[in-house]
Amino acid sequence: MLFDNGTSVDALEAQQAPLLRREEHFFSLGVTLTVPLDRRAGSGDVSASHALRRSSTPRPAVNRGVQSWTNEARLGASCGRVRASLHSVNDDDEGEDPLMSQTKLETPLDLLRFQLRTTMTMEEDSLEALGELSDAVPSREIKKLFQHHADETREQIENLRKVFELFEFPASTAGSPSTKGISKQARSLLERSVPALRDQIAVSCALGNEHYEISVYQSLILSADAQGAVDAVTLLTENLDQETHTSDELRKTLRSLVA
Repeated sequence: MLFDNGTSVDALEAQQAPLLRREEHFFSLGVTLTVPLDRRAGSGDVSASHALRRSSTPRPAVNRGVQSWTNEARLGASCGRVRASLHSVNDDDEGEDPLMSQTKLETPLDLLRFQLRTTMTMEEDSLEALGELSDAVPSREIKKLFQHHADETREQIENLRKVFELFEFPASTAGSPSTKGISKQARSLLERSVPALRDQIAVSCALGNEHYEISVYQSLILSADAQGAVDAVTLLTENLDQETHTSDELRKTLRSLVA
């Protein structure tokens, strides 16, 4: 069997077999779609528009592989639009809960809610990073320091959940690229360092993360206070005090390491 452009079924299957394929899971559609990554016209493939034109005319049944490809091409345009829409919201939001996305912030309360969501992700990222740092350092004392702050971080996450409840916001997350960047930098430095430097690197990176978290809580507290949310301010201040104390401990430890 030949298609309109003279391509045989066997030739088409041979062309398509090496192509990388990827499953895109669209929870909102309730289905799983398998979409080829490359269906450009003129690249040796049959174009999506040509496949659409072919598929509108009844033809003899072909094998399952070619039939599947034709169906994928038919869905390609709409799948691309859905995928582009998701990416436009979540490009920087690896921790984003799609069901809770705030695509537009219009009021100070909208902003406060979004900041709470990014703070939740920040603390979850920090908890994961503390475990990695604890595993990486040779010093038992520094391991204990990281493990202690991990326990505090769990308490901070619970405090944030209470703040969500006080504002009657559904607890959710949003992307925190800053903390992910700090963790990535720490991993990179630890991978290229000799064991003798790892205590210093881990403490230094943890100190940078604490400074970022302190600024986040200072901003959140001011926003919550402006809303007259006294109980929320109290909970957020507890988190800030813990971060400030940890920052002081890390700075003292780092001073002793570099002396």
